[in-house]
Amino acid sequence: MISTRAYIWGLVILLCIRLMMVIGLIQGFPNIQDRENGWYVRILTDYEEEFFRLARSLAGFKPILTYPALGFPLFLVPFIWIFRAKAIGDILLPVALFNSILPFGISIFLIASIAKKLTNGNKKVALLSTGLWVILPYLAYLSVALYPKLGCISIPQKRTFYLMWLAFLDDPLYSFLIILGVYTFIKFLANRVKTYLAVLMGIFFGFASLINPLTSSVIGISFVLTLLFTKYFKAFIYSLIAF
Repeated sequence: MISTRAYIWGLVILLCIRLMMVIGLIQGFPNIQDRENGWYVRILTDYEEEFFRLARSLAGFKPILTYPALGFPLFLVPFIWIFRAKAIGDILLPVALFNSILPFGISIFLIASIAKKLTNGNKKVALLSTGLWVILPYLAYLSVALYPKLGCISIPQKRTFYLMWLAFLDDPLYSFLIILGVYTFIKFLANRVKTYLAVLMGIFFGFASLINPLTSSVIGISFVLTLLFTKYFKAFIYSLIAF
C-alpha cells in the first residue's frame, strides 16, 4: 500500500520527468527528422498556418472566414498580443512551452485522480497509469526504434513530437478540456450535492466544442445526458445550460 506522501511525491517526480522530456525534445533528444528552426516539427502545415491567420485576424478585430473552428485561434490571440506576432514563428515556442508544460502538467494530477477514483483509491494503479501517460511519447518513439524497417520512419517520429503537446495544433488544448470535463464529472458523482461541478463540466465540454465541434460535442453531450439518466435532473439542466 502506497502512502499519501509517497503518492504525492510520485506525481511530483512524474512532473519533473515531463519537464525534462520537454526540454530534451526541444534540445534535440530524441532525434526526430524534418525539424525546423532547430527544434520544431511540422505536423499539419496548412492547418497551422490557417490557425495563425485566423488568430491574427481576431487579434486585429478583423475576423476572416476560414475553415478552422474558433476555439484554438481565440486561445492564440493573447500570445499574438503579448509577442506582437507577425508570423507563425513568433509564437511557436511560447505556445509549445505553454501547452506542453502547464496543461499537460495539470493533466498529470487529473489523470492520477481519475484513475484513483476508478480503482477505488488504488494509488499504485493511479501512479502506474499516469506514468504511462507521461512516457507515452517515448513509447511511440521506441516503437520505431525497435522496428526500423517500418518504411516511412518520419511519420511515427512526428507522432512523438505531437504526443508531447508541442505541435501548433488544437489537440493539446482540446484534450486538456476533455480531461477536465471527465474529472469534474467523476467529482460530481462523488459529491452529488455540489451542482457547481456539473456547471463546470458543461463549461469545459462547451469550450472543447469550440475547438473540435463534432467530437467534443458528442463526448460532452454523452456525459451531460448521463446526469439525466442517473436522475440528477437539476445538475443536468445546469450542465446543459453551461454547455
